[in-house]
Amino acid sequence: MQMPWLKDRDGKQDPILTFATLAVSTVLFKLIFQGATLNWPPHFSFTIAGIDATTIGAILLPTLGAYVSNKYVAYNFHPDYIRLKKDIDGDGDEEEIMVDPKTLSGPTPGK
Repeated sequence: MQMPWLKDRDGKQDPILTFATLAVSTVLFKLIFQGATLNWPPHFSFTIAGIDATTIGAILLPTLGAYVSNKYVAYNFHPDYIRLKKDIDGDGDEEEIMVDPKTLSGPTPGK
């Protein structure tokens, strides 16, 4: 059985995106519901403890750092992308862009 990872904008399953989303969700849940008490009669009571800045840093820093570095490596050193310089905003300066060669239109077949 394969894990149900979230998909990135390219449609590929991304475990680092999944872990980063879970980390952010956990921190937000703890911040929003800190101090809340859940009671189930007759004998069970549960209080959600608060979260401090050190714990937030310990959860978010590694996961979000891994996510950013993963995307940096994927888009800057990906063998399927070509670096081109093109004036895309019309200001006269060429910007460096990355293009997927599969999306480039070649000559029409038969011509």
